[in-house]
Amino acid sequence: MRVVDIPLDKLYVPAAKAKTLDEEKVLPLAEDILENGMTTPIYVRVGKDRYVLQEGLHRVEAACLPHNEPSRKLLLGRGFSEDGYARKYLKIRGTWQDHLLFSLLSEDHAVNRDTIQR
Repeated sequence: MRVVDIPLDKLYVPAAKAKTLDEEKVLPLAEDILENGMTTPIYVRVGKDRYVLQEGLHRVEAACLPHNEPSRKLLLGRGFSEDGYARKYLKIRGTWQDHLLFSLLSEDHAVNRDTIQR
């Protein structure tokens, strides 16, 4: 994740997302941001001449070959949880390969961000 300052006039909120905003929550949130600054990053994607607001990520998944211990250690060191074993998960060089499955949930990251190796 890269942190970037974005001018408000360059941030676009899609109509479908704007309809879901709870006006009773927006004002206190805006006041807190003005008083304390933005403490929680938002996710955007680059559009043609603006940034488009994205939903926050809930789940990131990863997989590695069972014998690839360096990748397994890397994923665990970054806070991923080992979820299981998938038989014939991906085809590599023409052969279906088994894989270990991992996930990282947004709430895992919020709890573990101070202990995750960087």
